[in-house]
Amino acid sequence: MQFNPTDKSISICADIDFWITGRGDVSSDCPIEDKTRLANAALDRICYLILRSDNKWNWDDANQTNLPIRTTDLVENQRDYGIPQTEFLKVLKVLVKDRAGNYRELEPVSLHSPEGQRIAENRDTDKGTPQYYVKLGSSVFLGPKPDYSSTDGVKIFYQRNIHYFTTSDTTAQPGFNPNFHRLVPLYAARDYCAANGLFNRLPILDKEIAKYEAALIDFFSSRAEDQPDRLRLRKEDYGATELTDLGTEEQSVDWQHET
Repeated sequence: MQFNPTDKSISICADIDFWITGRGDVSSDCPIEDKTRLANAALDRICYLILRSDNKWNWDDANQTNLPIRTTDLVENQRDYGIPQTEFLKVLKVLVKDRAGNYRELEPVSLHSPEGQRIAENRDTDKGTPQYYVKLGSSVFLGPKPDYSSTDGVKIFYQRNIHYFTTSDTTAQPGFNPNFHRLVPLYAARDYCAANGLFNRLPILDKEIAKYEAALIDFFSSRAEDQPDRLRLRKEDYGATELTDLGTEEQSVDWQHET
């Protein structure tokens, strides 16, 4: 669906009117400014559902014109490397060039760990080739601090926010699977009806929203079919090695779900 095209049969704005009035040939009292704001609030909700469901194939808005990868120079003695907050929602992984110019993926370290706190607070005095990174605010902090520089030496993969509509948009479309575009006018119409006392419209809107939400979550949680879940054996001895002096060594296995 397009935001506000001449062809009302594929129009998000026209569908908002339909869900408010119950008729496709009647315009509601919802002005374009309100439609735009409500549609963008709907995009926020849908973005959240997608990010929550899409754990293997990291979704990116189809309206974006470049890849969600930020590359910057690695600078000697510089630990902090930022991403503008308007660009990202999640950091996925961080790579750094070693002295030979090869990218190496760094290991994420929790800010809640003692090591993570030392890195983020710049109390880690080690220098060398970075091996770890800590996320804090809109920055990643490298540890150890680099003792060399490298052009385009830091590469950050991330997920970014959804692309919003403006009041002047006509043929602009939501940047996700078209099968679920109708969630946008459904959410927008529900918010309008709830705010304007049209409570008789809410049950049918809630029913349709629940149906589309369930389908969207199912789609995005299962679309990476080339990465099936696997089962592996993990060996546990439950302290048996400590009993070898008693001659009671034993070993057991359990199933662990691998994603």
